[in-house]
Amino acid sequence: HFEGHEPAHGHGHGHEERHGHGGHAGHGHEEECTAQDCADHGHAHAHRHDSRVNSIGLQQEGAMPRMGMQNLMLLLKYMSRYDKNCILFRIKGIFAMEGFGEKYAYHAVMDVHSHDVIGMWKPEEKKVCKLVVIGRNIDKALISKAYKAAMADELGVTYSEFFGVKIKFKGEPDSEDQCKQS
Repeated sequence: HFEGHEPAHGHGHGHEERHGHGGHAGHGHEEECTAQDCADHGHAHAHRHDSRVNSIGLQQEGAMPRMGMQNLMLLLKYMSRYDKNCILFRIKGIFAMEGFGEKYAYHAVMDVHSHDVIGMWKPEEKKVCKLVVIGRNIDKALISKAYKAAMADELGVTYSEFFGVKIKFKGEPDSEDQCKQS
């Protein structure tokens, strides 16, 4: 139910009903809705999807080492500085961290990142680390490799304004493509 509507009014009417109401990006129903104006108020429209928008979901049983989790979060936080074509829209993760009984949640919307303790793992509950990343032009192979390396404590990430993001996978030689300028 939308602000300004009586509960009995609903919002399932078609455009044949000619009345305006607030909250519709400045248009009444006398005008044709555009997908951008109407995305938030219940009208169905055909939408064109951007083929550059993609996502990846990863899950592995077990607990992630603390440094692995810190390095993975650092990489995700600065991913768009590592790869200028990549824009991360949304990240959500639930993590078990080695040596700790708490469940950790990691959230990000665009460039706002946070992490919180969301409870305790129950003794009978299998510890698992889950990560979902949604964005434009995300490098699924890099995120998957970084996630697996973080689980094995084989991921190193550094960031500085001057040198940019540097990614190091244990056992691999340093290479130019793993260090990009910001």
